[in-house]
Amino acid sequence: MPLASRPATIDIIDVQARLRDYRLADFGALWCLDQLCFEEGISYSKVELQHYIKLKTAFTLVAEGETGSICGFIIAHRRRGGFGHILTIDVDPDLRQHGVGTRLLLGAHERLAREGCHTVFLETAVNNLAAIAFYNRHGYDVVRTLPRYYHATGVDAFLLSKKLQGK
Repeated sequence: MPLASRPATIDIIDVQARLRDYRLADFGALWCLDQLCFEEGISYSKVELQHYIKLKTAFTLVAEGETGSICGFIIAHRRRGGFGHILTIDVDPDLRQHGVGTRLLLGAHERLAREGCHTVFLETAVNNLAAIAFYNRHGYDVVRTLPRYYHATGVDAFLLSKKLQGK
């Protein structure tokens, strides 16, 4: 089901950030950013974040600013049957709505498509209106509601999906 009528354009990229693959030395900064981006009960513990980064079918893209500081990251992985899954996307709150999230999401879409994925899924809290609007702009549709998805908070999530280009 469509989220809402979609605007014709997506975020304009106006922050200079380059994407690169995750390095082991990035872990502390990524964990701190995850704690900053999400409330307790939704943010990952260090063990959880390490687990997702280390999945054999996963990749982590890091957005690095002009000064070399990390301004965002995304973790995605391939699943059987040509499906991809976005596990998390984190952008420094001071840099949101400047294209960093768009760069990360599009980078993950491109890589998942190259790795044979035709559809990508993700979850977001039903009360995270900014994230819902962001995914709406990028062509995601609600598949269903996942009751109490965030166990620690009791908040439901939307399961969203998008067909990848060229697949």
